Amino acid sequence: MFLEYSPEGQPTQRWHMKPGNFRVPEMKLIQQVSGIKWGQFAAELQLGNIDALQALLWTYLRRQHPALKIEDVDFAGDEVKLVKDVDELEQDLADLEDAKGSMPEAERLAGIAFTRIAIRSAPLSPGKAQAVTPAEPAPQPEALPMDAPAAVSTPTADPALSTS
Repeated sequence: MFLEYSPEGQPTQRWHMKPGNFRVPEMKLIQQVSGIKWGQFAAELQLGNIDALQALLWTYLRRQHPALKIEDVDFAGDEVKLVKDVDELEQDLADLEDAKGSMPEAERLAGIAFTRIAIRSAPLSPGKAQAVTPAEPAPQPEALPMDAPAAVSTPTADPALSTS
C-alpha cells in the first residue's frame, strides 16, 4: 500500500506503507499521537481514520523534517490517500472470487469488476519489475511480382547541403 500526499501546488509524494517496516520508536510515536494501538493501526487506516492518516503522514514527513510537530500536519481531505498496489488488489480479487455464498452475489460481482479495473492502473509493489509487453510485429512489405520493375529512388543533391 502507498500513502500519497498531493498538497495543492506541489508535487505528489508517495511512500510505500508496510506496517512491518516501521521501527519501534516510530510505532510508539504513532500510537502516542494517534491514540490508536499499533495492532489496530493498519485497520484504522483502511477505515479512513483521520488521526491514523495524520500520524502516518507526520511519520513520513518527519523523516525529512525531524522538527515537524503533529499539529503542523494539516491537509485537505483530497490531498492524502491510501493506494493499494497490484499485489494487494490481486489478493482482494482472489478473496472476492472465493467469497461465493458469503455475501450478496450482486455485491460480490460488482466488487470483482471494480477490482479488475483498479488493478489496471494500480502501482506495482516495490521490487516488482514492470511486465514487458511485446511490440506488435512490423508489417511486412508486399512482395513484388518477379517481372515487375523495381522502383529505384535516386536522391537529388540539395545545393544547400553541399560542402564545397
